[in-house]
Amino acid sequence: MSHLVKPPFGLGYYFNGVAGKVEIPDSPSLQPDTYFTVVAWALVRTLPQVDYDHVPIIWRGNNIGWGNDYHFRIAIRSDGTVTWGSGGQDGAEYFFDGGNISDKLNQFVFYAYVADGATLRAYINAVEVATRGATPPYMVAGYKTYLGWANRNGVDVYVNGIVSEARMYSRVLTPEEISDLYNIGRNIMDDCVLKLGTVGLVRGGGTQWLDESGYGNHGTVYGAIRVRCCHCNPVVRYGTATPI
Repeated sequence: MSHLVKPPFGLGYYFNGVAGKVEIPDSPSLQPDTYFTVVAWALVRTLPQVDYDHVPIIWRGNNIGWGNDYHFRIAIRSDGTVTWGSGGQDGAEYFFDGGNISDKLNQFVFYAYVADGATLRAYINAVEVATRGATPPYMVAGYKTYLGWANRNGVDVYVNGIVSEARMYSRVLTPEEISDLYNIGRNIMDDCVLKLGTVGLVRGGGTQWLDESGYGNHGTVYGAIRVRCCHCNPVVRYGTATPI
């Protein structure tokens, strides 16, 4: 693993590209229907070999893939293009491309996705890269949130890399707040409804992440390795000095 570039501070999860995911059950706090912001740091090691295998960073939807249902997604195409999306009340697929990370493999990249009730906005490293109009509601009940995994056309696909500091807010973060999260690691918690915790829990034989937002949106970790990402040091297994 190369040294980090613009690293997050705290914990993340390493996925090996062939297995592993983090799954967060649905809850009322994860259903902001008009305004939301989703952010995450991710280090992608390799791009998918075929285009339909979009590398999934974070998304919300049913467990058989993303379609024109109510959810959001941040994923990477085979050429490095970042694809964003949300469902809409009219059944439209509000998906759009914006930005490319093919020159940023093995580096941490900061993604932010904002819905303001009329427009979807996409940011990479705090720079707005794309927008499109979309009609709310964007979220309804019944869907889980996932990190690192998706099912596309009946095929399980996994990110080869690390997802860290994933958060969801039930409001619109301003460009200044997004810049603060990226540049200085500011801990913005106003209306944060989901945040990757810095403590791991083990319950009932499964590894569970601790949601630090206060809303109790704890998730279950399947096959991913908890890692520590800090300053410009190599990523290591949490609680050890062993590099990933």
